[in-house]
This record gives sequence, C-alpha cells and structure tokens, in this order.
Amino acid sequence: MSKFEIPKDKDEIKRQIKALQNLLPVDDKKHDRKSKQIHQDEIKALKKALSGK
Repeated sequence: MSKFEIPKDKDEIKRQIKALQNLLPVDDKKHDRKSKQIHQDEIKALKKALSGK
C-alpha cells in the first residue's frame, strides 16, 4: 500500500475527500472490496484531519 499523506491546506483536503468519494462507486462496480476499504479509510483520515484543525 502506498504511503498516504494528508495535505496541510483545508481546500486540498476537501478536494481529496471528494475525489476519493468519487472512486467508491467505481470500486463497487469492479467488486474491489480491498480498494473500497482503503479509500474509505483514507476518507476517514482526511475528515478527521479536517475536523482537527
């Protein structure tokens, strides 16, 4: 798994959350549970960083 980095800028965090959320339906179509879980974990980490600022 690639190292996941959380950006410092709030707008960049929001942009990444949106991009990752757009990948979830693609993961569903491909029936790729592993990718979906990774994306969900990254979204959770980004939201946590966003609320922690």
